[in-house]
Amino acid sequence: MAVPTRLVWGRDNEFQKIEFARRYVRELPASDLIEVAGKHIPTEDSPEKVSVAIFEHLQA
Repeated sequence: MAVPTRLVWGRDNEFQKIEFARRYVRELPASDLIEVAGKHIPTEDSPEKVSVAIFEHLQA
């Protein structure tokens, strides 16, 4: 059974490129990706969008 997984990733992350997140979503069953503005710590760069993404995922 696949565990629903949501990745929330900063589009401009130079350390962990967004391409890595896209690859993880292709390889992990029941996963999705929310891309937000920001770099390596999206909770600092886009806190509202990150919190909405997490809240929506937990409600599903």
